[in-house]
Amino acid sequence: MAHTFFIPGTAAPEITVRQSFFTGLKVLVDGRPVKRTARNPQTYRIPLPDGSTTDLQLFELYRGLRARVNGVDIQLERRLAGWEIALVSAPLLLLAGGVIGGLIGGIAWFLNLEVARSLPSAQLRIGAIIGVTFLAIVTYLAVRTLLLR
Repeated sequence: MAHTFFIPGTAAPEITVRQSFFTGLKVLVDGRPVKRTARNPQTYRIPLPDGSTTDLQLFELYRGLRARVNGVDIQLERRLAGWEIALVSAPLLLLAGGVIGGLIGGIAWFLNLEVARSLPSAQLRIGAIIGVTFLAIVTYLAVRTLLLR
């Protein structure tokens, strides 16, 4: 998932924040990767057109990604409600099933986060999240049954 924005009050540079299950967060400025600062892993030094820099901080990866630059907060993703967090997190109960349960539960948790952030209707989100969770449980039980034979 990618979020592109500009620093408020400017037309440059274009900042893109990419989120991936496998690679984590990547920040691009005008298409070029920017590294995290050593002092704070959630802070990125953003080069500006005039040769100066400013810090970009990223927050709340779980509830809804937001950025802070020059003291201004920018909501990049819709903030999840408490009930959504509870539903999204349900597959993490599979952690009790050991490594296999944890792997299946973790994948389902990530999928649920994507569903919760992308579907427009609450009813669709609820149905899809319950469906992913159900599928994770069935998958875990099937794998466990196959391994215990």
